[in-house]
Amino acid sequence: MGLKTLSKLYRVSREGGRLEVAWKLVKEAAKYSHREPYWKFMRKRFGIGEKDIKDALRFLE
Repeated sequence: MGLKTLSKLYRVSREGGRLEVAWKLVKEAAKYSHREPYWKFMRKRFGIGEKDIKDALRFLE
């Protein structure tokens, strides 16, 4: 699944499936962590902002 799809799934998922989708989203986003500037790259390439991934990270805490 693509990052944009995972981001949308995370936003609409309920408590049970949200954990699984959050992990998938963070792992997929981590594959591109070597790109600089990271958030600009993510926004331009995948159309997702930092709030989408950061929200998933906060949920996993």
